[in-house]
Amino acid sequence: MEEMKRGECPMVAGGTTLKPYDCGSNFVRGTRGTMMDMYRHPKQLEQVLDRLLPMRIRIGVRAAKGSGIPRVMIPLHKGQEGFMSMDQYKRFYWPGLRQLMMALIEEGITPCPLVEGHYSSRLGLLADVPSGKVLYAFESTEDVIEAKKALNDVACVRGGVPISLLCTGSPDEVRAHCKKLIEDLGEDGGFILDASTGLDDAKPENVRAMFEFTQL
Repeated sequence: MEEMKRGECPMVAGGTTLKPYDCGSNFVRGTRGTMMDMYRHPKQLEQVLDRLLPMRIRIGVRAAKGSGIPRVMIPLHKGQEGFMSMDQYKRFYWPGLRQLMMALIEEGITPCPLVEGHYSSRLGLLADVPSGKVLYAFESTEDVIEAKKALNDVACVRGGVPISLLCTGSPDEVRAHCKKLIEDLGEDGGFILDASTGLDDAKPENVRAMFEFTQL
């Protein structure tokens, strides 16, 4: 990390934390168990999520302040469409996510949620944050386009280049896609062109084409 700082290539985030529902679903009850709890033991599930929140805040704050990078990534694993209804999202997922983000903001840290899966129906809720304090990264290219419109005056939006394109496309196809994204979403700021997810399986020439095109 220090070497990247010296090379003027800072990390996107200084650390990672999870929102309460994802923490409980990943490490406490499992995906199936937590989903069943929403129906069988909703009040007890809410109590567990409330207990997990302070720990997840501490982890995020310590990571950011320890690294000196005031940004914390929050992967959103289980809140996407298809995992729970909107009513369940509003009750079990969004409250803890918003409280986590607000706590980080109060510490001078920028929350950087990584929105996994499709989230178009949740965009109105994601806009309920202080203006200019949150950076949302979207895995779904379609959601990036919708999110830029829905969150334009509230939060910065990042993403837009599908990992499938970077893995299987050509450099020319990558450049054409980036050109369209910039033309459609680049006005008025608030957009960071980036890959939808990690670059592990992407073709090096496609990654190079994406970065070089954005510098033109």
